[in-house]
Amino acid sequence: MEVIAKITKCNAPAGGQRSDGTEWRRSSVIVTYGEFEDKKFELTCWKDTESFDRLPMNTPIRFRFDLWSREYNGRWYTEARAHSWEVLQY
Repeated sequence: MEVIAKITKCNAPAGGQRSDGTEWRRSSVIVTYGEFEDKKFELTCWKDTESFDRLPMNTPIRFRFDLWSREYNGRWYTEARAHSWEVLQY
């Protein structure tokens, strides 16, 4: 999936250690999109978190992402995971 959106808020990065000893890190941002920029959702990044954290605020960015859902105790949780992005110059 793809959306052109602007970052309005950067959330604090999360990280930790898996049971096998490897480190993990996740970054997330809140973006707005739409004709009036009235629609918001959270995008997360699990791979290139350092460059994801340096993306500019309030600048149009083309995000490419996948939706991931999982079930836990009969409830479904969905996450939008960004896998690539491109800062647009208007």
